[in-house]
Amino acid sequence: MEAHVQYAKTSDGVSIAYYAIGRGQPLVYIAPGSHLEREWQYPEQRAWLERLATGHRLIRFDHRGTGLSDPDAEYSPEAAVRDIEALARRERLDRFALLGQLYSASFAVLYACQHPETVSHLILWSPYANFREFVDSAPSLQASRAAAAVDFRTHTELLAQIITGWADANQARRLAAYLREFSTPAKYLASATRFSDFDLTPR
Repeated sequence: MEAHVQYAKTSDGVSIAYYAIGRGQPLVYIAPGSHLEREWQYPEQRAWLERLATGHRLIRFDHRGTGLSDPDAEYSPEAAVRDIEALARRERLDRFALLGQLYSASFAVLYACQHPETVSHLILWSPYANFREFVDSAPSLQASRAAAAVDFRTHTELLAQIITGWADANQARRLAAYLREFSTPAKYLASATRFSDFDLTPR
């Protein structure tokens, strides 16, 4: 499979980079962060995406302000809904499965609440409703978050070790390098600040 990046225009004029691979029932995968070109070069991520595309038309995109999408647009849960709407229009999706991971699971829930008729399946992987409560739930996450404001590289290295379970140092280094491609440190910190008070519990 080869991923060919295209662009969809949102209702507020933002260009969203995306690709679609595979054939079958559409599956829109909302990752917590991404860089479409770099993820295709990251072996573990590419293998995972190719598995998801087996029997499905997998649609992946970079959130506004990250990766290959419009770098100047502000990233937020509400804006993410508009990004998904743009993809659905561009790909002419009447009904599709929606996969959200970690904090992006809240984006999937928000979209499904607003467009229930278009979502065939809602898949939530390690979701949480309250960002601050999630970070406060584990000392390792607190340490990683604290490092972000001081040294972005250290933050990504810690986060990669947490994600990979401290089991494979080489994989963690590859993942950390990939995480640093998503956004600049300043934009990352700005997004983290906006998300810190986000609470999906009422939904």
